[in-house]
Amino acid sequence: MAISVHVALASGRSTTLEATEAMQVRELRAMAEERFKVGIRSLVTSKGAALLGYVCLSAAGVQHGETLTATVRSACLVKGSAALGVIRGDGSVVTWGESCDGGNSAAVQDQLKDVRQVVGNSSAFAAICGDGDVVAWGRKSEAGDCSAVQDQLQGVRKIVAANSAFAAIRRDGRVVTWGAPECGGDSSAVQGRLVDVADVVATNFAFAAIRTDGSVVTWGRPENGGECEPKHAKQLHDVQRIGSTALAFAAIRGDRSVVTWGKPEGGGDCSGVHGLKDVMQVYGADAAFAALLANGRVVTWGNAEKGGDSSSAQDELHDVQHIAACCESFAAIRADGRVVTWGNASRGGDSNRVQDQLRDIVEIDSTLYEFVALRADGAVVVWGEKADRYPVPERLREVCQVVASSSAFAALQADGSVVTWGLGPLGGDSSRVSEQLRDVRMLPEEPPIGDGVPDDIHQQLKRKAADVDVA
Repeated sequence: MAISVHVALASGRSTTLEATEAMQVRELRAMAEERFKVGIRSLVTSKGAALLGYVCLSAAGVQHGETLTATVRSACLVKGSAALGVIRGDGSVVTWGESCDGGNSAAVQDQLKDVRQVVGNSSAFAAICGDGDVVAWGRKSEAGDCSAVQDQLQGVRKIVAANSAFAAIRRDGRVVTWGAPECGGDSSAVQGRLVDVADVVATNFAFAAIRTDGSVVTWGRPENGGECEPKHAKQLHDVQRIGSTALAFAAIRGDRSVVTWGKPEGGGDCSGVHGLKDVMQVYGADAAFAALLANGRVVTWGNAEKGGDSSSAQDELHDVQHIAACCESFAAIRADGRVVTWGNASRGGDSNRVQDQLRDIVEIDSTLYEFVALRADGAVVVWGEKADRYPVPERLREVCQVVASSSAFAALQADGSVVTWGLGPLGGDSSRVSEQLRDVRMLPEEPPIGDGVPDDIHQQLKRKAADVDVA
């Protein structure tokens, strides 16, 4: 049966599409993309439900004359340790950097369509496409090949990376892993317990899954968090979230207390830490944790020289909103947009040289030993070990997003272009794909389309915040 479906963007643009009840949601989405000339992430009902692409319109409950909200797909930079990439507005992916470590995705380009998420580890990438299929590329021995579990990688909503392994969370709450067994790529020993999983977190060599009942399941290298000692295991209940360093885990329970396990010298022992209560979030460097408390203060532990000792910065650590970490230091963003750093001074812990530039900071990322901060005005600030060797390009303008590999940077500008700098082989040199990085958006090529949908409906749609999961 033929039906008419109204599709509207938050901007107010709208159109009417002629469809059939047997048509799949993804087909309708493709029609809307062609009409609007923009990439569309999801079609959302008036009740805020994102429609799964493989479901036919009748099964999804879409009726004749119904209005759906289209959430526009934004271009997004992605990173691995040895390569960088971008999900373009049309859902395709471009990568550059160390070819064998994920920087060359030519072999899987025909599969990289309608990409929703890309995650990188030390030597590979994994992408969620369409309705939850997974594509992996890069070094095969380090999770760049998922063919052994391909039939299980369906309905995937999130992928998490360890050093040389990936864990995929499916919509049914099951978990699928692949990659180096010693890094958690083999979860067969706990597979029966990996049900109703809400989230997964990784150290370099292990994974921890939070189940919907607040319990935790771990696997991977025992000393790096893959195995929890009985005295800690019995405390792992009502867990709300987990943070990690390279070597240990820290779980926040419902009462906002913290339980740690893994290598003690890597943050796995918080028994002697004072003031560790009312914890809202935990952030990890390589061997130290920083806990953000409800009052905006910060408590740290782990390797003192690598961020575990924040005593020198405590007077400034107030009204903290977010904390970023590189290997050996931390950077906290306060409510006033200023940044406070501590840890290894030469590797990001000392930001005195750029403090006058660190204002109105909205985002911070890091290489191994440098931080890169994005200001509200689109300017970029870098500090750390090799900041002078790889200065910020003068041509950077109106930056919207900035990411870093282990030794290189990429910035997405408002005009849709991508600029890279840093160590060439690890992502600093993007000349091989420069033409594809001139404009990674999918821009409208025709004037706004009207379809007679009342203005008040458009206003309702504008106010609707459709923050949807992969669908």
